[in-house]
Amino acid sequence: MEPYTKEDLAVALANSGALFFDDNLKLKDGRPSPYFVNFGRMNSGKDLLILGEAYARFILNSGYGYLANVLFGPSYKGSQIASVTVMKLAEWGINVKAEYDRKEPKTHGEGSKQAKRFVNDAFYDKAQTLIVDDVATSMDTKNQSLELIAKEAEEKGWVIPVWAVVIGVDREQKDADGNDPKKIFRDKTDVSVHSILGIREMIYFLHHQKVPIMNRGEKKALDDVTMGVFETYMAQYGLLPQYSDNAF
Repeated sequence: MEPYTKEDLAVALANSGALFFDDNLKLKDGRPSPYFVNFGRMNSGKDLLILGEAYARFILNSGYGYLANVLFGPSYKGSQIASVTVMKLAEWGINVKAEYDRKEPKTHGEGSKQAKRFVNDAFYDKAQTLIVDDVATSMDTKNQSLELIAKEAEEKGWVIPVWAVVIGVDREQKDADGNDPKKIFRDKTDVSVHSILGIREMIYFLHHQKVPIMNRGEKKALDDVTMGVFETYMAQYGLLPQYSDNAF
């Protein structure tokens, strides 16, 4: 993947306030965190163009661009990612469908006879699928997505192969037992997991480039104190650093 798309995505996450530092933040599982990543704040037209291109280019360069028939984005953040990514792929002549789930199955209209768990009716027999989502921490949402897709396939008598999960930012955190949730997910499901950005490479890049980030309510470059807090947090909760060709 061309480095500039990663740089653009990292800077857009900082500029939009999607990446921010603050006190007393908690993750969904109750774990404390000095920072948070909320892709919902990537809500301007420019941000969404950057978001779509980053995912689309990563999918192409990872070899999935001409394989995928459907991009499934778990509601709510993933649905927007799937939509902007298929639009960018279409600009490059690759026509892929976007799908996302309902938080509550639809029971009226076309859902009157059988409750509908998906919005766009994009799935079909043998539809080769990628899951796209914002952040990876525990992988719980990704497991739930696989279960939803498998249930749909079973009820319809279809086969819906899910080839991979592509996430925007990997928090690079271990679980309560010190294990890598992504490895557990891969071993359990045989579905590959890819990330556009690792949290370490993104934070170190933004710090080095002095990109302003929302920090305790003030937009400013990351200072040494905040970097120290981040590094202490990663030493306690993070996986050992793994460097790859994806680095900036």
